[in-house]
Amino acid sequence: MAAILPNETSLYIVSSGIAGSAVASSDAVTTEITSFSVNGGGRNIESVPVFGNAFIDKETPRDQFEVSMDVVVSYANAVRWDGLLMGGNISSTSAESSSEALAKRIFIEATDTSKYRTMAMDNCRAVTWEPEMGADEYLKGTMTFKFSATDSTGGSNLKVNNTI
Repeated sequence: MAAILPNETSLYIVSSGIAGSAVASSDAVTTEITSFSVNGGGRNIESVPVFGNAFIDKETPRDQFEVSMDVVVSYANAVRWDGLLMGGNISSTSAESSSEALAKRIFIEATDTSKYRTMAMDNCRAVTWEPEMGADEYLKGTMTFKFSATDSTGGSNLKVNNTI
């Protein structure tokens, strides 16, 4: 079994209108992200008892998905993460709290040249940016994006594809 390794993985954050085929290597977020997680999207089904010794399954909509990234902040990209939360883009050089986060597409792609796995997430909005720094550490933080399972037309906001 071959595991997916960090040196085989690239992460891209682009504007929501950018097609996957138009994403360039220069769009990759490199040397900053130490870890990421994708969770959520669960669906709850509850059995509700009704008269006659029967049950009705009550389905709730799918939960939102969440993508979190732990980031080491460098001078070159110091405003990038603030800008993603406050309405800028990945190359922001300034950010102001009066703006709103713009929808992004996030691609997490792993390949060892013969096998690949791609997660494509659309309509992701930054919801939190939590920078922190201790006296004996560097500036770091956690960026969290959220997105729904479907867009306004019912299309999927999360697609996963791989070959082995």
